[in-house]
Amino acid sequence: MSRNSWNRRDQGWKNNRNQRPPGLKGREIGLYYRNLQMESKKKSENISLTIPQPVVTSVKNNLKQIIFTAKEQDIKLPNIVTTPFSHVATKNIKTEVPDITDASNERKYDEFKPPYPVKTEKDADTFSNEPSTSSLPDFIPIYSEDEMDFDSNEKQLSLRSSKSYKYAYEDIITGTFDDKLVESLSKGITINYIDEHTSDLNVSFQEEYKDMITKPKYKNFMKFRETLPTYKKSKDILDLINNNQVIVISGETGSGKSTQIPQLILDDAITNGKGANVKIMVTQPRRIAASSLAARVAQERCDTLGNSVGYSVRLERVEERPRGSIQYCTTGVLLVELEVHQGLTNWSHIILDEVHERDCHVDISMCMLKQVLKRRQDLKLILMSATLDAETLSHYFDDCPVMKIEGIAYPVKDVYLEDILDMTKYKLPETINRQRKLPKSKRYGNRQKQSDEMEKDIKYKAEINGWLESKKRELDYDVYKTLQDSRIEELNLDLVLELLKRICRGDPGAVLIFLTGIGDISKRGRAGRCQPGICYHMMTSYRASTLPERLLPELQRSNLLEPVLTVKRLRLGLAADAFNMMPSPPVPSTVQWAVNHLQQCGALDAWETLTPLGWHLARLPLHPAAGKLLLLATLFGCLDRAASVAAVWSFKDPFQLVIGKEAEVDEVKRSFTLGEPSDHVAISEAILQWERCRSRQHRNSFAYSNFLSNNTLELLADMKKQLGDNLKQMGFLASGDVKSRYENRNANNMSLFKAIVAAALYPNIATVRWRNMHSRHRPAQLKVYTPEEGNISLHPSSVMASSKNPRSNNRPLCNQPGANWLVYWLKQRSTSRFLLEVTLIYTLPLLFFGEFVVNEGKNEDPDECCFPIKTVTVKVKKEAADILHKLRSLLDLVLARKVTTDQSSYHSRFEEEVIDAVINLITAEDEGVEYMDADNSESDSEDSFRSRRY
Repeated sequence: MSRNSWNRRDQGWKNNRNQRPPGLKGREIGLYYRNLQMESKKKSENISLTIPQPVVTSVKNNLKQIIFTAKEQDIKLPNIVTTPFSHVATKNIKTEVPDITDASNERKYDEFKPPYPVKTEKDADTFSNEPSTSSLPDFIPIYSEDEMDFDSNEKQLSLRSSKSYKYAYEDIITGTFDDKLVESLSKGITINYIDEHTSDLNVSFQEEYKDMITKPKYKNFMKFRETLPTYKKSKDILDLINNNQVIVISGETGSGKSTQIPQLILDDAITNGKGANVKIMVTQPRRIAASSLAARVAQERCDTLGNSVGYSVRLERVEERPRGSIQYCTTGVLLVELEVHQGLTNWSHIILDEVHERDCHVDISMCMLKQVLKRRQDLKLILMSATLDAETLSHYFDDCPVMKIEGIAYPVKDVYLEDILDMTKYKLPETINRQRKLPKSKRYGNRQKQSDEMEKDIKYKAEINGWLESKKRELDYDVYKTLQDSRIEELNLDLVLELLKRICRGDPGAVLIFLTGIGDISKRGRAGRCQPGICYHMMTSYRASTLPERLLPELQRSNLLEPVLTVKRLRLGLAADAFNMMPSPPVPSTVQWAVNHLQQCGALDAWETLTPLGWHLARLPLHPAAGKLLLLATLFGCLDRAASVAAVWSFKDPFQLVIGKEAEVDEVKRSFTLGEPSDHVAISEAILQWERCRSRQHRNSFAYSNFLSNNTLELLADMKKQLGDNLKQMGFLASGDVKSRYENRNANNMSLFKAIVAAALYPNIATVRWRNMHSRHRPAQLKVYTPEEGNISLHPSSVMASSKNPRSNNRPLCNQPGANWLVYWLKQRSTSRFLLEVTLIYTLPLLFFGEFVVNEGKNEDPDECCFPIKTVTVKVKKEAADILHKLRSLLDLVLARKVTTDQSSYHSRFEEEVIDAVINLITAEDEGVEYMDADNSESDSEDSFRSRRY
């Protein structure tokens, strides 16, 4: 290049970039240009998606066959499918955004039309506060079929008397909770009925009670019960309950409130001849607590589970008698009851136990019960809490009375980290400067990590220095030096092991270890349940003093995706209004984010109403992405692998972090990817291979050699079985077996699996730029970008992150690099910003399963449509857009038939033809059917992303 041309280029660069503001110096100049770069990257980029003509022709032929089959089977198709290819389909995508505050904008449901119009990007510029929504959300059509019968014993599925999906769905989206409450109460309060039958029951219960109290076993239990603080206050408790509609009982550990108060209420009613008009629900935050408490109370009453005492948790139930009984259940079961029988007309008393934990279900339950109590003056509510939250709860329920009950916990001695270090004589290993041993090309990459660690160490020392210096004379010198190192606050299993050795050499007793994190739990009382105990805190006394007395309510520290679905299921109206009724409302911006996210993934429409997809996601005990993954995988035939991922999202990754063997773990994890650019393939493959091991010894050996936690894998396998049961209850799976042959007919199609993962994780999307795509000497590398953060890193645990093994630096990241999108499970901010668990994906699956929003303002070519995906605009020929739209509508029809007919697990030829056509279309790009340009030499440049065809 000549000097003149260089000067002209330089001058043009200056003219385009503008001069920087005067007065900037040093770091300020760098920050200025960094911000300029980030702003420029946020501007929309354009790409073209060209579907090869052979694929277009094939799909057209598929559509003709599908239409023919539909006529044979008398299946009514959406008009969009039968419309000739004249771009009418494309025009139908474009509509205006409704004014959801205008009462005249009533929702008009045609059988196969979306229940809400589509928002275009042009509208988004005008109404920036409106959430983005999809024109074709999943499960939109409501297919009219015969009513679907559910087993009446399955409480979670029974919805009023019709028990049909269509009725249940339409029942949910029409009317408010208060409307349904009035309707429920108008039918009468069942538990209050007094007739000949209830009179006979009262006599029978009294005779049973008289017989019970004469049994020697009962008398032995009674001796213990009489020692409990709660039983000693029996008269005061009953007087308070009888004279008030709502009370708060604040009881310390070991007071016996969970087992005694329900029995006191029931026995008092039975002895007074009113037992048939009492039924008590006692909620617990955990399944194990509900079942174990029920067993204990039945034992104290010399009864068997299923008579006067029962329990109900998801997928497991021992049903108590309908009157004169106690049911222990999880709080989620109460919410199901409030959804189905709003007036709780089968219950006389509701006891919310462990309310101080303030999880989402507890807070939503309190909000719902507060509305029910206004219309049911006879219903009694007892809130049982630790001492921390009693006054707050009392204030929420109009300053209801509070009773405090002492506990019988034994004294607990607290031992903190400084004492543990002195006891064990433990020292941190010396740090080794490995920077000098690395090649020059690798040293720069570690500088940021070293800088982050140095910054962390400086902050730690600044925070702890005052306390540490004040303790210097009391501490051993080695302990003092160890506490100066910030690494001591990290989870150190070696230190835990040394402490366990020390404990085991002492007095006999039980050891309970909690490893959830510094601020996540406060279990000191567990050490004093049965005898004097010791609580070992793996933190300094200084750090313990800085922790809050209790965590914020879960609603204020959750992303609210599942709570919003719950609120919608319960008919509480707009999410923001519903959460404002809660005892501790979350931040409005978080509520709006959750609503927007659920609208983008097709669970809510523009009016914040549950779509049929959202209706089902609200019933799965899963994150919405995990639920969507399961439903799609069941349909497309890769369920076993998808269930493995869904279980991991609900629990944790089975791969272990082995200190000092990060490179080996990385290599093992990459070996499970099958050459695919996907953490989800690697995780699921590891689980599937472990499950194929036949003997327990073989499984243990496999887990050990591959750095997997065998205990975690066993739990994940159990969770997969539960997910299968859930799908069976919902009518998606005939057998309940996630390994059933038909639902795994496409188990080896990794392109399909990645497309379904992308559909489930949408809108968690990032763009990818590849480097060294055509280099013979260097492996392909990628840079990741999100509109919110700009450039962002993949977490080091990802198989797509740079290898930690220097010997593997030239090994390709995957077999077929080139995909320009990725979907991710989580975004994490620690020493840097990271994306966790990623799968690289091509454009077509994102477009097909995404929001399908038309950008009206970007159509320069009359034969093209523009679809925005984040900040990128995808240009598609209108003929291809017609095909996508028709096939998407057919898929929606198949999905609707799966969830609305009484033969949802039946596989018809029509459905199979639609599914096969979709698979052939969305996986062609990933399988290399003419989608990438043959000559793409610009792929290593920054600007090439704007013009690539893919």
